[in-house]
Parts: sequence; C-alpha cells; structure tokens
Amino acid sequence: MLRGPRGRRILAMLRTALSLLLTGLVLALTAAAPAAALPPLDPDGDWIPDGQVNALARSGQTLYLAGDFERLIRRTGGGIRLTPEGQVVDGPEFDRGVSVAEPDGAGGLYLGGSFRHVDGARHGGLVHLLADGTLDPAFDAPEFDDPVSAIAMTDTKLYVGGNFDVIDGPGGRGLVRLDRATGAIDSSWLAGVTGFSDGLNDIELSEDGSVLFAGGSFGCAGPIGGTSTCGDTPGETVRFMAAAFSTADGHVTNWNPGAGQAVSAIEVANDGDSVFLAGGFTCVGSQDADCGDADPAQVPRRHVAEVNATNGGEESFTFDIGTPGVNGSTGVSDLLLDANDRLTVAGSFTCVRWNGDSDCTDPGEAPRTRVARVTATGTLSGWAPSIPSGRVFDVARIPGGPVLLAGEFAEVGGQPRRHYAALDPSTGAPLPGDPKPDRPTSSVAFDGEHVFLGGGFGGAGGISRGHGAAIDLQTGEPTAWDPKADAEIDGMALAGDTVYLGGDFEHAGGAARLNIAAVDATSAAATPWAPQADGQVNAFAITEDSVYAGGEFSAIGGDADQPHLAKLSASSGAADPDFPGADGDVMALAADADRLYVGGDFYELDGKDRERLGAVDLATEDVTGFDPQPDALVNALALGHGRVYAGGDFGYLKGVERRHLAALDPSTGALTGWNAVIQFGYTVTAIDVEGDVVGVGGSIHTMQGRDQSDVALLDAADAHLLDWDPDVSGRPLELLLAGGSVYAAGDFGTVGTLTQLYLATFTPAPANLTAPAVTGEPRPGGSVGCDPGRWEGNPVLATTLLLGGEAAGDGAAFTVGDQHVGGVLACRVTARNVRGEASAESPAVEVPRPGGPATGDGGGQTRPAGGPALTLTARTGRGVKLLRNGRYRV
Repeated sequence: MLRGPRGRRILAMLRTALSLLLTGLVLALTAAAPAAALPPLDPDGDWIPDGQVNALARSGQTLYLAGDFERLIRRTGGGIRLTPEGQVVDGPEFDRGVSVAEPDGAGGLYLGGSFRHVDGARHGGLVHLLADGTLDPAFDAPEFDDPVSAIAMTDTKLYVGGNFDVIDGPGGRGLVRLDRATGAIDSSWLAGVTGFSDGLNDIELSEDGSVLFAGGSFGCAGPIGGTSTCGDTPGETVRFMAAAFSTADGHVTNWNPGAGQAVSAIEVANDGDSVFLAGGFTCVGSQDADCGDADPAQVPRRHVAEVNATNGGEESFTFDIGTPGVNGSTGVSDLLLDANDRLTVAGSFTCVRWNGDSDCTDPGEAPRTRVARVTATGTLSGWAPSIPSGRVFDVARIPGGPVLLAGEFAEVGGQPRRHYAALDPSTGAPLPGDPKPDRPTSSVAFDGEHVFLGGGFGGAGGISRGHGAAIDLQTGEPTAWDPKADAEIDGMALAGDTVYLGGDFEHAGGAARLNIAAVDATSAAATPWAPQADGQVNAFAITEDSVYAGGEFSAIGGDADQPHLAKLSASSGAADPDFPGADGDVMALAADADRLYVGGDFYELDGKDRERLGAVDLATEDVTGFDPQPDALVNALALGHGRVYAGGDFGYLKGVERRHLAALDPSTGALTGWNAVIQFGYTVTAIDVEGDVVGVGGSIHTMQGRDQSDVALLDAADAHLLDWDPDVSGRPLELLLAGGSVYAAGDFGTVGTLTQLYLATFTPAPANLTAPAVTGEPRPGGSVGCDPGRWEGNPVLATTLLLGGEAAGDGAAFTVGDQHVGGVLACRVTARNVRGEASAESPAVEVPRPGGPATGDGGGQTRPAGGPALTLTARTGRGVKLLRNGRYRV
C-alpha cells in the first residue's frame, strides 16, 4: 500500500501520467477519424437513361429514377465501334460527338467532330484511331475551336475541313492541311472559306490528288483575310457553296459549279472526269444564293447535280429529288459512289425524279424514302429501302457486304432500327443487328474489321424501361424494377415499400392508372391505391397517413373540385374535400410535422393571396401567414436548419433581391440572412439538404463571384460555396444528397470531360469516419458484437469478429467462453460501394480471467492497433504494475 506523502506523490504522478496518456489516445483516435470529404468530380457508373430524368428517390442501396425515357443504356460517348453484325466492342470514349470518320487504309480511322476529350485526355476535335481501337500517341493534331466535319488524305497529308479556326496555330478558316503521321500543321499551305455559315461540309481529292474539291456554306474561297469583302485579300475569289483548291499551293482553281444553296456532299466520279454534288440547292451554275433570277447560266437541279471536274460546268445527269408538300426545304445529306458506278443518295426526301408538284404519282416520278440508288447515267435502281420518317445523314459500305446508314430514324423496312442500320445491298432489307444508340448518329465508316458509328449520342444498347428504373448503388447495375408507365413521369416519392408516381400517363405498374399511381418498391406492380387525376401530377409530400399531391389537375381522388393541390388518404386514395386548392399549377411540395409548403405558378391558395408560394397548416387545414411573394415561378422546395429553401425563376421576394434561391422563415416566410448570392443564372430547379450541406441545381452560371456549372453545394451555416464543381453542362431538374453522395438528374449532356446524359451520381470512395468497436460483455459468459462505426460513401458493410486475429463470427452476437480467457477480441469492418472497398479494425479487447476486469468495455483502457505502447489503468488497492504489452497486472 502507498501511504504518506511519498505514496500520495506517487499516486499523483500516476494520475498525471494516466491523464496525459488518455489525452494522447483521444487525440490519436480523433486524428484517425477524417472529416467527411466532398464527393468526387467525376461521375460513377456506366448506365444512363435515353431521355430526361425528372425525379429521384433513394431507399437503402437502391436509387429510383423516373422521367421521359424508355431505356437504360451503357454509356459509350459519341463514338462506338461495332462488329459487322452490330455488336458493340470496346473503344475510346468521346465526350462529345464524332461528325466524320475516314478510314486510313491500314485498319484505323481519322475521326473528327465536336469532342474535346477522348478517354478523359484533351483532344480538340481530331484524332487518329489505330487498328486495335486505341488512340495513335504519335498523332497530335491542333485544337479546333468548332467542329471538324470533313477529312481527306493522301499518303502523307491530311486535309481537314469544318466550321472552325485553328486555336493558337496557323491555318485557313474552315480548312487546314496537316502532316498525316504527326498531325502538325503545314503552314506552307493556306486556304479557306468564308461567308454565309463560314464552313465546309465535305471535301474530296481528285483522282490524281492535285485538286481538293470542297462543298459547304460559303461565298468566298482562298487565303482568307480579315475583311468582309471577298477579294480584298490577294487570292480570294467569289465561290458559292463549292470550290476547288490546288494541293500544290492552296490557290483557288477555275472550278466553279455555283450551287445556289449549301453543298453537303461531294463524290468524284470513278473516271475522274466529273464531280457529283448534293445538298440543299435547287440549281447550279449561279453566283446568286436564291437561284431565282434570269441568269441563263443557271440550271435547275434539285439537290443532286453532276458537274465537270475541270470547270464545274453542268453535265447531263439529272436526278431531281424532293419531298412533295415541303416546298423544297428538304435536301440530300450524303452520297456514296461504288466501284460499279452506282450512286447511293441519302437524306430526308420521299420522291425522286420529282417535278415539284404536290405528290409523287406523275409519270417518271418514283417514291423513295430517305435513300435511293441511281447509276452514273441517271438510271434509277429498284433498290428501295423503306424508312418512313427521319433523315439519313451518312452512308457507307462494307466492301462486298451491307450498306450502312447513320441518321435520325427509328424504323427501316418495318423493323425497329434506331439511328443505325445495315442493309442488304441487293434487296435493301435491314440485316440483323441493332445497337440502339440513344441519339441520332451523323457518321459511319468501315475500317476493314469494325464499323465505326459517330454522333451526338451518349450510349448504346441497354434494356427497356417504362419511364422509370432503379440502379443498385453498390454494383452500379440496373435492377429489374420497371413501373412500365406508358408516358412521362414527372414526380416521385418513396414511403416504406411503396413508390408514388405522378405524371401524364394512363397506365403504370401493369394497371390503368390516370396520372397518379403507387407501385411496389421491389416488384413495381401497381398497388390498389388509385386516386385517378384528370391532369398531370408534378409533386408529392408524404406524411404518416396522407399523400399530398400537386400538379395541373382539377379533379383527383374522387373529388371533382380539387384543383392543383390535394390531400389523399394513404390507404384508400380518397381526397380530403376540405383541403385547400390552388388557382394555378403546383410544381413543388415539402412537408414537416406542422405545415405543407406549396410552390408553383399560382396566385391563390384556398382563395387567399399567395403568389407562387404558401403554406397550409396540417392540423387545421388553413392557409398560414407564410407569404414570401416571389415575383416569378417556384420550382423547388426543401426544409432544413429551421429554414424553408425555395428555388425558381424569381429575382425578388417582397421587393428584396434573391436571385433564384432563397432561405425563408418557416412561419412568416420572411427572408433569413442565409444568402447564396447567384449573380448570373436563369433558374433553380432542384434543392436538397443533408447535414450541413445544401445542394442546388439549375441554370446557374455565376455564384458568389465564381463560375459554377449548374450544380453547387453550399454550407448550411453561412451559405458559402463549397469547392465542388463537376462541370455539368445542362439543367439538373432533381438533386438528391445522401450519405455524402450527390445524385443529379435532368436534361444535361456532359459532366466534365465525359458524355453523361440525364443522370450523374457522385459517390465518395468508402472511408472510415468513426472507428469500429467491440460491444457487449467481453468476459466468460458474456455476449459481444461489432459496432461498425461511421463510414463515408454509403457503403455496404460486412463485419467480422476476430479472436486472436482469426475470424470467429460475422460480427453478430458471439458468446465468450472460458476457453477464450486471455484471448484478444477485435472487430473488422469491410466497406464496399461502386467506388471500391476499404476496411477498418476496432481497438483490441482482452478477455479477462473470471472476476477480473476486461481491458475494454469492462473498465480498462487498451490501445488500438498501432496505438500507444503503454496503457495505464487507475485502480485502488496495492498499486499498478505497468506492462509493455499494453496490459496491466495488479
């Protein structure tokens, strides 16, 4: 026993040492638990919908989405490689569209378009794809400020055309020559075009390579200078829509076909003596844009013409094309001349040899929809694929095999073919294979092994879904959930195992449901709940026994007079006839325990003046004094931190400036001091709140003096802008914050350097924020388990109880036996989400002998793995002996 002054001094020293050691342990544990981080800037997941997403909801590890889409597709970007049978194969990812694909003769392709990144690396509109599908690292083209749309090549040179200027480099306007191997600009060759749209649509080399023929929308050709008058710069020459340049020095030749409107395609005849032109023109041989004067040089040619390869003079070939009833506004997009002198013509026309009348039934006229074939002498072929609507933008051919079409169409020969089709070269019938790109395609080529398809699309393939779908957030893969709505879904809410849907549909979940439905969260089958609304339903708010709905209806839930706002029984779907209505569309709802907040485009709630924003007392069903008076539409509402957050088109509330986003007192509607300060934007369409973060989305361009791309995270305390900008290009319509993740949906096309249509999820990698711990009684006869701690990234957690470092259970209740005395228990947690996997282990806990204290929850202090080397435990009695193994002995 320690007695007297000396003993007291020793005990005081031990207490001080214990205090210091425990303080250090607390600091060490605090330092080991990182604060929650911002989400990543790049989106996770490979699946995107093929149309706009209007609503999101989350339950556990499932994300529900709804909107105006019919498929979930694999994200590919604006260019894909296909087998000849139409199967998608691996290739690079383009962040924007590929407009032109030109085979290099060695199994690769030169690709041009509007893209700025390929596989995340900067490429300004032109790349060389090798035969193995990878980018050529030796080819480093200049950056173009607008899309590349035309490519032609010799053995050593690459000619590139479009509607561009070269950024930070020499070169002509709309036309440049590069070294084919390196992509370096040939500054000795200067040529270009200007006037009208200042661009080239197609370029082709003459048979001997001495002349480059060019077609587009321009009025002047040559080494373009800086003046507005053609001819002020030496070498500039008036050329309407078509010109030819010497490949030796770039000067404009005498070739001058003079098309009256834009030329979209050029083909040089196999004998080299003539050139075929196609486009929007109705005559050639003119320097007049409208082809409407009495110039005798003008020759009527509707959309296709053959001209002399030397001087551009009109040849005898005639093949007038058009669409009766459309007054000549349609045209031809592309031409393909095969080795047998057969010319395939593609566009949006419905009649060939058309005489300009209102039908296609006169002698000589022949119906042909979107594609036709003619011999070089003008004889029409019987080859007549049926494409009932849309437009074909590009046509190519697999040698000895199918004709390939790219464009904006959905059906060929009575078979579904979305934006791409391979046709039998003899019959025109569609061949098997339908990769289903989600948006129109603009270019197609065959490199000798694969078909390359380019355009403004984001993905291809996928699975059918009826305007709603669900994603497993752990795998990033779609679930089987499919509500099968027959039209657009605008609003969605989740309560327990039920998903509420609102929109403009007549069927959902396999049953007749007019504009409002409830479906099972697992099976998507309709429940008996069926209020039937006579107009579109836009928004929901859910309480324990009621479903509040807002929209454009006037009758719902059996009540014929319930305009725009309703309280529905969660069990029966019947409307409360005494609940207030609105005199205009309701776009957003939010509810707490006391009030329902209502936003939209109305002026009255229950007959009381409440312009675009008001509240209803849920107990009395009276309109409250909440009256912010925004001066324009309210699109979004959210609650948190004792505030009502409102977003919309407004700029002022009661005369006080708050551009598009405001935080309001929940009782009065008065503005609070929280101010996001949007300097430039058009609207806020989405708001969500989680913890100390407020997320907003919409058309937001400048906030707090900083450029911001349509999505932002703000601090809930003082509204300062957090350093997170994923560069969303478009308008998010819905935003969901959950567990540090951000889910954005709406009508957008890219995120950062990736094509990311309509849906983007940003999930942090799993990270341990609070360490796991062994719980319970770690002594013989006691039961222990695992507390997994707190994690970032919403991961799925798997717990394992360790005994002496070996697995002893799944982390559930474990009974400690006498044989475990002296053993060491710990809890290991493995966390997984779509971003990856991480693990963490709890501090170790020793199982004491019967009657002794445990070195964990039993009263002692113990070190975590890697923690302090010594542990002190305060105890009355004879004293404490310190052991260097982190334990103690009395």
